Amino acid sequence: MPSLAGGPLSRIALAALLLVASAVPPSKAQAVARAGSADSGPQPGPTDTIIFSDGFESGNLNLWLQDPANNGRYSVTTDPARVHSGTRALEALYTPTNTYGMIFRRFMPGYDEIYIKFDVMFEEGFQHGPHFLTVCGNRIDDGGSCFGRAGTVPNGTDFFYAGMDPDYVGDELLRPLSFYTYWPDMSCCYGNRFVQPAPQISLIGGQWQEVVFHIKLNTPGQSNGSQTLWVNGVKKIDMQNMRWRTTTDLRLNMIRFDNWMRQSPKTQHVWIDDVTVWRPRSSRGATRPPEQRSPHR
Repeated sequence: MPSLAGGPLSRIALAALLLVASAVPPSKAQAVARAGSADSGPQPGPTDTIIFSDGFESGNLNLWLQDPANNGRYSVTTDPARVHSGTRALEALYTPTNTYGMIFRRFMPGYDEIYIKFDVMFEEGFQHGPHFLTVCGNRIDDGGSCFGRAGTVPNGTDFFYAGMDPDYVGDELLRPLSFYTYWPDMSCCYGNRFVQPAPQISLIGGQWQEVVFHIKLNTPGQSNGSQTLWVNGVKKIDMQNMRWRTTTDLRLNMIRFDNWMRQSPKTQHVWIDDVTVWRPRSSRGATRPPEQRSPHR
């Protein structure tokens, strides 16, 4: 049986392998992904804390940082066909010759539980599955501790990485959203992928779709964390009993829209609008204003 460094696979990591690598029917992997329900996606309530919100109506990206700086991958569009609400939206460019970029927002020192909601539209005929959204867990004393960690298993004190990407199986098709996760109980060494159970909700080029991502950190010493995905109001992946960290010095404190694929087969775009990050009233975490600074590489 495969094992982690220092011990056997965790229940969650083993479930991931069963679900993805062994094609076990969804009914056999309920610990990882539950079938969609009829409930609507979560919305911030009147007593919840809005951590960050951007509908891009300012016409600029001053609320965000980019890496590399001014990389030409991100802009604000006013094309009505590419705007979900209002008059503007974020436009991300993918080209065959420029394969890397990210736009991100920090909210240091961080939170123990957050929701992220946004609307996204992939271009008609979009090809390949890029890295897309990452929620980083950085140390409260290092807002870049999650950078440069590809292929590294977190140790519970350094970082974690809750990613959401279109699934990728080696072809050029745009596939449904999946989780791409780094956490201490993962199987070595690159991010572990968790897919939607059937029936999956496809990403449809040229159509706006609502995404909500909920992450709750564990109490150190316990495995009571989680990550959950809703697409178009339907709960599609729900991972429970996760151990994200061993110290409260790791918190949820960054969202990144990653613009990376090994090579884009053509010039193409993704549009994002109405980004909101909030903390539920019942949760705990930082209360000081957000902090922004350059990334650590």
